[in-house]
Amino acid sequence: MLAEKLMQTHQVRRIPVVNEQGRCIGMLSQADLARLEQPDKVHRTLAEISKPTRSIILAAESGQQASY
Repeated sequence: MLAEKLMQTHQVRRIPVVNEQGRCIGMLSQADLARLEQPDKVHRTLAEISKPTRSIILAAESGQQASY
């Protein structure tokens, strides 16, 4: 599912749903996907979304605040 891949790639739990004109007509959440998918697939998505990014890890190691 494209939405699931986008969530994993960009580490987000919600994505906007837009119409042909690019207007936001709703939001799709990880919980919405969880109702449709098998538990093991939902677990993989959650694991990917929850991975710390490299900038957060480096900032934590150096004691600096991470930029998002």
